[in-house]
Amino acid sequence: MKKGRGRTSRIRRRKLSKSFESRGVNESYKPEFIQLRKWLKDRKFEDTNLIPASFPGTGRGLMSKTSLREGQVIISLPESCLLTTDTVIRSYLGAYVAKWQPPLSPLLALCTFLVAEKHAGDRSPWKPYLEILPKAYTCPVCLEPEVVNLLPQPLKAKAREQRIRVQEFFTSSRDFFSSLQPLFSEAVEGIFSYSALLWAWCTVNTRAVYVKRGRRQCFSAEPDTCALAPYLDLLNHSPGVQVQAAFNEETRCYEIRTGSSCRRHEEVFICYGPHDNQRLLLEYGFVAARNPHACVYVSQDILVKYLPSTDKQMNKKISILKDHDFIENMTFGWDGPSWRLLTALKLLCLEAEELACWQDPDEALTFPPELQEPRNLQTAVYPMGAALLVAAAVGSILLKPVQVGIMSCVCCGPVFRAGGRSTARGRAPWFPGTQPSAEVCERKSPVSSLGMQCLCYGRSNILGTVRIHLPSFIDC
Repeated sequence: MKKGRGRTSRIRRRKLSKSFESRGVNESYKPEFIQLRKWLKDRKFEDTNLIPASFPGTGRGLMSKTSLREGQVIISLPESCLLTTDTVIRSYLGAYVAKWQPPLSPLLALCTFLVAEKHAGDRSPWKPYLEILPKAYTCPVCLEPEVVNLLPQPLKAKAREQRIRVQEFFTSSRDFFSSLQPLFSEAVEGIFSYSALLWAWCTVNTRAVYVKRGRRQCFSAEPDTCALAPYLDLLNHSPGVQVQAAFNEETRCYEIRTGSSCRRHEEVFICYGPHDNQRLLLEYGFVAARNPHACVYVSQDILVKYLPSTDKQMNKKISILKDHDFIENMTFGWDGPSWRLLTALKLLCLEAEELACWQDPDEALTFPPELQEPRNLQTAVYPMGAALLVAAAVGSILLKPVQVGIMSCVCCGPVFRAGGRSTARGRAPWFPGTQPSAEVCERKSPVSSLGMQCLCYGRSNILGTVRIHLPSFIDC
C-alpha cells in the first residue's frame, strides 16, 4: 500500500481539513483594528486574550490567542470605553437633550449621538469604533418588501410590525432633530434621514449590552439599560455556550467570564440569550444552526383553518384566547407543542356543552387535567428541528392516536428515520409521554398518505417532512 492511502491517513486528513475549515484568519493587522486597539488602549483597555479574526461560518469575530479555562475572565472593558446615555449627556448634545420636552427616550438619545458622530467623520472621537461597525444590517426591518414577503407568515407579520415601529420612531423624532440645527452647518433633514436613523437603531438593537442605570429627569420612563461596548461586540452568538456577563461595580468594567474552556486559535462565542431562530433573525439578522431553542410560531389562521368549520362557538373561543393574551406566541419546538399552544387547542376543540360548563373564563386557561398525565398523550410525533405539526397536536388534544411516518422531500432531501435515534442530522425526539414507534420509512410507512407537510425555515434549519392522518396544511 502506498504511503498516505490507509485508513489512519484518511482520518488524519479529515481532521486536518476540518481544523482548517473552522480556523479563523487573523485580521488584527488591518488599519481599522490597529486604530481601534490604540483607541481602546488610550481608554485603559488592552486585551491579551482575544484578537479579531474572520471565520468561515460566522464571519468577523474574536479568536483566542491562548487556551482559555472555564471561569476565566476573557474580556474586561472599562466604563470609559462604553457608549451610554451618560456619554450623550456629557457631549455637545447634552444641553439639547436636557431641555427637550417631553423627555427623550434613552434609545433616541443613543441613536441621535451615533448619527451625529458618524456625520462628524474624522472630527469624531468615536471614529475608530464607528469605522468597524457594519455599514448595513440584515434584520428584516432593513430588507426590501419583496424579500420580507418570502418569510414565513408569522415572521413576516413581526417584520412588518417592526418596520412600522421604526418608521413611527423616526416620524416622532423629527421635531427634536430640527432643534439641533444650530449645531450643524447643513440641513438636519439631510443628516438625520430615515436611513441614517435606521442604521443607528439597528446598531443599538443588535449590539448593545445590558447595563442598568437609574432613572434621570432628562429621559423618559423607558428603561435605560443599553450600552454599546466597542471590541466586545465583535463576539458572535452560539446557543450552546454559557457565559457570565455583567457590569462589575467594583472594577467599573463590563466583564465576561467563560462557562467552558476554549482552545487556542478557536473562535470565542457568547450567548445572546435562549432565542429561537425567528427572534434571532428579527432582532439580530441571522439564524443559528442546530439551535436547541428553535421553534415554529403557529398563527391563529392555521389553528382555525383546520378545526371544524361548523363550530358556531369559534368566535367566542378566539375572543377568550385574545382576552387572556393566549393567541400570540404559540409555538411548536423540539419538545412538541408549547403549553400555550396545547391550552389554546384544547379550548378551540371543546364541544358546545363543554364550553358552557366553564362559568369562569379563567378556567378555560387552566392546563387540562387529562393532559397533565403524559400517558394520556397517545401520539407519536417526531419534530425534526422544530417541525410545525399543529395537526398532530390537535390530534393529541382530542386524545386520538396520530401516527407519523418520516419521509423524504424534494427540497429538504432525506430526513430522520422514526424512533428518536441519533442520525447524521441529529436526534429526532418524540412527543412527551409516548413510546418511540417502530422504524418507518418511505417504502414501509404504516400511515395513509392523506397529506404531506414540509417547511424549510432558514438556510440551516431543516424542519423535516412528515406524513400524517390529518389533512395537510403546508405544501412543499
